[in-house]
Amino acid sequence: AITSFDIGAFNDAVTAEIIMARRWTKDVMAGIGMFENVVAQNADGKLSEWRMTIAAGLTALIACGRGQDAIRIFQELDESALSTDSYTAMGRHLAKEKEWKPLIDMYRDATIQGYSSEELSMLAMTAVISTKVENRLRVLRAIVDECAANAGLDRENWMTTRYWHIKRELGFYHARLLMWWNDPDRAPLDELNLAIKEFQNELSNELRPKNDVVRTIVDGVALYDAMDLQNIEGYSRVPRTVSQWSTLIDEVLNATRDSPIRCDPNFIANVVMAYKILGCSRECVDYALDVMNMDGIRVRKSTLAEMLEAAKQESEFDLSNDIQMLLSRRKPQSSFISST
Repeated sequence: AITSFDIGAFNDAVTAEIIMARRWTKDVMAGIGMFENVVAQNADGKLSEWRMTIAAGLTALIACGRGQDAIRIFQELDESALSTDSYTAMGRHLAKEKEWKPLIDMYRDATIQGYSSEELSMLAMTAVISTKVENRLRVLRAIVDECAANAGLDRENWMTTRYWHIKRELGFYHARLLMWWNDPDRAPLDELNLAIKEFQNELSNELRPKNDVVRTIVDGVALYDAMDLQNIEGYSRVPRTVSQWSTLIDEVLNATRDSPIRCDPNFIANVVMAYKILGCSRECVDYALDVMNMDGIRVRKSTLAEMLEAAKQESEFDLSNDIQMLLSRRKPQSSFISST
């Protein structure tokens, strides 16, 4: 048992750390005991001095399946005892339980009290698109404006730097509207233009490009095939010719040479398809040869079939024979072949 002497021996920060440590060392019940003792012994109005402990205790309660207890305690606490961390911890729990309306209400309270966080804001946006909310887009844009103001940025800069995360959380439809890409036909070009801009900035700063960025660029080759880019104004970053696209794909492959995405079967398939759309069978063969020399990867049979077609076009007989041998296997006896 945790005695009153034990509680008094530690300040707020240390007590919070002990609670979290006990959670991770599978002694979460002892941590919860410390939290409950702190709450009981400071119920006379001194809980504002234990805000870190409260956030840690609420997190521990949720972790051991006592989410309803955490909600009850949270609701009973005075506002002075709450914090950004406690609001965020409760927001995570409500999101996990898909309690969308309480989550939206909690976000509003946190914003009024000045305890909102970017994570809680993202959870609130997920809640907004997951339930019936009047003027949904206006509400989402208001949350974005609040986040931008808290970060000291204008709305456009904040959205641009968080676009890929927001897309993963909310989907392309809502992400593009928050970027004010209101034309659904042009929105993929807007996204591609943004991806190429970020890719070039990351290269200039000697940073590894984001996976979302390079995927969007490779997938963007389909727009070359589907849209008459030569006659579309703007989008200065988007290539207009086969040569320009081929050069950009080469830059992407060089930039991802040390990235795990290089061995992703989906990424490999998309690169091969991009070369096919561009009619770059020679470049596809060179890429196939590079892939064949990779260790421990899996390639779809459908991708191998596309590689085989390019190899035949370029009269690469050795490569053709190697691919045909792999395709002829009834079952994926090698880690190189993926049956999907």
